[in-house]
Amino acid sequence: VRGVQVVIEPHSQENENGGTLAYTVTVKNMSNVQENFQLTRGDNSGWTLALDNVQFDNVPRGENRTTTLYVTIPANARGCTWDNIWVKATSKENSAIFDNKSCLAHVRVVRGVDVSISPSYQSGLPGATLDYNVTVANLGNTEDTYDLIASDDAGWSPSVSPDSLAVPPWENRTTTLSVTVPLDAIGCTNDNMIVTATSRADNTVKDNDNCVAHATIVRGVDVMISPSYQSGAQGSALSYT
Repeated sequence: VRGVQVVIEPHSQENENGGTLAYTVTVKNMSNVQENFQLTRGDNSGWTLALDNVQFDNVPRGENRTTTLYVTIPANARGCTWDNIWVKATSKENSAIFDNKSCLAHVRVVRGVDVSISPSYQSGLPGATLDYNVTVANLGNTEDTYDLIASDDAGWSPSVSPDSLAVPPWENRTTTLSVTVPLDAIGCTNDNMIVTATSRADNTVKDNDNCVAHATIVRGVDVMISPSYQSGAQGSALSYT
């Protein structure tokens, strides 16, 4: 009588991108004779798999042998992805005698964001509108939507449009930061502006960057003389303001 049983523990594990998961694979000889077993493995997602042992020889009846299955999560795997992995043990004496079991590997969701503003400095006359490119990069392994808020030091009321961005993992999207230099802004005034991006899925995930708007110095003078005309006798003094 020939037979084999495969057990994989634990049934499910998770890790981040690039991480490795280890499972214990137990192969038990259910035969009433000594057996030799060949081990194979596979999965649904094509991830990197490895077994410490690919065969067990001379396993006494009723006894078992163990090995370790390693699963490496790809660097580009999206968060919350599941991979179904199986290990099969087949009798070398009779290929019709086999058993296989499966386990699950899960990609842990990782969130992160990076904000950058270009250019970092601009100058404009009072009344001029200055535009900056804001790039929001998703550093996580799952798509995320970020809400953007602009703030400043001088009260020039900067704004961001659009003020939310849906960004796929490892990609970036851009928006525009605009600020109008007030008509009454004193020349050489700097306004430090900050744009903050916050994840809708997790408001603890956020980042910001800053830039500067400068009010250009305007110089000018006007001379007026009053009155524009006067008349007087010889020797008299005429005064003009």
